[in-house]
Amino acid sequence: MPLTWKDLPYDILDNIFLSLPLSHPSSPNFQALLALSMVDSRTRESTYPHIFHKITFRMRPMSGRTWNDLDRGMKVFLHNPMLCRTVRIFEIDSWINYPSSNHPPQHTLTPLPAFLASLSYLHTLIFRIQGPFVPAFRDAFSGVSAPSATSTFSSRPPHLLTVERLIISSTSHFLIPHCPNIHTFEESTLYRDFGDEETVEVGFETWVGALGALSEGLRVVRTSEPIRTEFLDIKNVPQIEELHLASGLPTWTENVEGQVVRNEETIFLVMYPSRLCYMLRLPVPPLSTPSPLSLFPTLR
Repeated sequence: MPLTWKDLPYDILDNIFLSLPLSHPSSPNFQALLALSMVDSRTRESTYPHIFHKITFRMRPMSGRTWNDLDRGMKVFLHNPMLCRTVRIFEIDSWINYPSSNHPPQHTLTPLPAFLASLSYLHTLIFRIQGPFVPAFRDAFSGVSAPSATSTFSSRPPHLLTVERLIISSTSHFLIPHCPNIHTFEESTLYRDFGDEETVEVGFETWVGALGALSEGLRVVRTSEPIRTEFLDIKNVPQIEELHLASGLPTWTENVEGQVVRNEETIFLVMYPSRLCYMLRLPVPPLSTPSPLSLFPTLR
């Protein structure tokens, strides 16, 4: 009896789809998977985890994207539970000119928390928005933006319990309490984000307390903010294993070992080449390395 497409086991189908590297939705491989998803329900069930593994909403100058595009995309997922179960990474990345005059509408903000909560296997949340957008998003997540009489969305602040990796712009730290089980936290400042009068500059003191209060499982922190020595007492994040620094330690004292030993755990420091490297006689990564970050030996 000849073997037909319907006879192929799920694991064979999965390996076939895994062999197709997906670089961009417009790539031939992605389009091929999208076409296969329309063959039958069985193939659709196998292809969806590959097609919708990562969902990105990116808005840039001249991109033609608007907040209404995000709203329409969320509605598609909220009406299709199978799609929601396939998403592992969700990203909002917005950087536009004149953000103060392009605020997201209420009908986009209101369903966003419920949409994220509906992604039942969400592992990584990337949330990089400009400072002027933060108050409206923060209110939506805190329940201040109550749904309208015709809305079916709850205004209760969601807990995104499945999220283990949180990547944010520095002003979006309001998301930390909503992700209590993160293992990896990354933050960085968006380009020219503090040039707007609506945006208040934040430092690590703004978010480290929230991390310590809710993230007992936190192991990795990556930050572009200067970290002072009180952070390295590790009182706020007692289980941390890796600390990735981009700005060095501006107030580091000579008693480096004493600062770290209080954690009673091994901690890795990762940072750009700086005076600290020479003080501790640590190897400085060569300028030709692909990444500006390099893992240094364990500090004891």
